Amino acid sequence: MKKTVILLSLLIIVLSCKESKKTDAEVPVENNPKESIENVIVDQTDLNNKLRIYIDGVIKNDIQPKLIFRDDFGEQSVLANKITGRPKMKQRLTFILPEYNIPNEFEIVFDAECAIDLEKIVLNINDDRIIIQDSALVEYFHLDSKSILIAANDTISSSESLNARIINRYSKYK
Repeated sequence: MKKTVILLSLLIIVLSCKESKKTDAEVPVENNPKESIENVIVDQTDLNNKLRIYIDGVIKNDIQPKLIFRDDFGEQSVLANKITGRPKMKQRLTFILPEYNIPNEFEIVFDAECAIDLEKIVLNINDDRIIIQDSALVEYFHLDSKSILIAANDTISSSESLNARIINRYSKYK
């Protein structure tokens, strides 16, 4: 009898100490340009038909960049994000656009002066990726180097050739 009580007690302790999984309702996700988003956990199923723009590289300063994009009707939308600078560590800055929203053009506006060793920019929707690195960074964003110093309120804008590629590639997701 004592063994049964001890085993039952141990089982209850083990089960009660188990980590609970977060549900989507517990994790706030907002695209309000007045509020910054940091370390947001998003369920993979929430990403279907949503274009994600990733900026990979070493971001040396704390920044709160905004992604400004325009749709088919010329309507402008803004997404904000926040990242802590780490001078010796690769990081990924992520913007997630609303579902079925493919931009005709976009730009990234930086709130403060910052230095970035840019590795690549990735556009991704439903595992359909455009990876922009090396000489493509020069062509699509008119950057003259992968190590860039950005002044406060400076922008990185997509070129017409990239905008055309995005529309041709992702128009099936609208």
